[in-house]
Amino acid sequence: GSISGKDVTITTQGAHCAALATDRGEGTVKVTGCNATTHGQGSPGIYSTGNISADNSIFYASGSEAAVIEGKNSITLDNCTLTGMKNWGVMLYQSFSGDAGVGTSSIVMKNSKLIAAEGPMFYCTNTKTSISLDNDKLIGRSGILLKAEGNNRWGRRGKNGAQVTFKAINQNLEGALLADSISSIQLTLGAAASYTGSINTNNQSQQVDVILEKGSHLSLTGNSYIRKLTLVGMSNEEAIKCIQSNGYKLYIKETK
Repeated sequence: GSISGKDVTITTQGAHCAALATDRGEGTVKVTGCNATTHGQGSPGIYSTGNISADNSIFYASGSEAAVIEGKNSITLDNCTLTGMKNWGVMLYQSFSGDAGVGTSSIVMKNSKLIAAEGPMFYCTNTKTSISLDNDKLIGRSGILLKAEGNNRWGRRGKNGAQVTFKAINQNLEGALLADSISSIQLTLGAAASYTGSINTNNQSQQVDVILEKGSHLSLTGNSYIRKLTLVGMSNEEAIKCIQSNGYKLYIKETK
């Protein structure tokens, strides 16, 4: 099924009451000019087990993260503002409750703002995930941009990490990238993208790869450990100029 809405106002009060949501069986929701406020515990602005898209909209969750994507489903945002006052900004996960098929959880944001009052900006567990940002503003207090890990609530211990593909263009990123021993991150900094932070600073992740495209910039705020550095459209000499160490070390197993 599908829902299409324009210039709608949504307010919810109870627990587990997202403003926009799909459930078992997937489905499509598309809104323009939506103003949504949720107040209950576990009530994000958007909860997707299907394909949900919004443009020119505002979502405020006072008792939850801003948005959640479960399983092989997606959220697409253009010119939106999302605020999550609890837990983290956006969670991408798989519960194995049967509500969502197994696959890649995906969020695509463009010209939007994401505010996380608590925790990481993006939290990923027990699934493959894809995060794509283009000219977005990210505001958080935790100092953590992305955390990928196994979680005691979902999946089988030792097998419930996250495999994250994170790409940014026309974007300023700040904060640590963290992954545990059963999780991986592939960070791609595209044209006019910059990242300031520390990457896998504890050197405990299963795998972290970084792709630098011409016109990108990397600035370290702590010692960082990656498996592979891939350069696109630039030489090694150009890459050295676009990486600012600030007195820290970038440990690389392989350069391509």
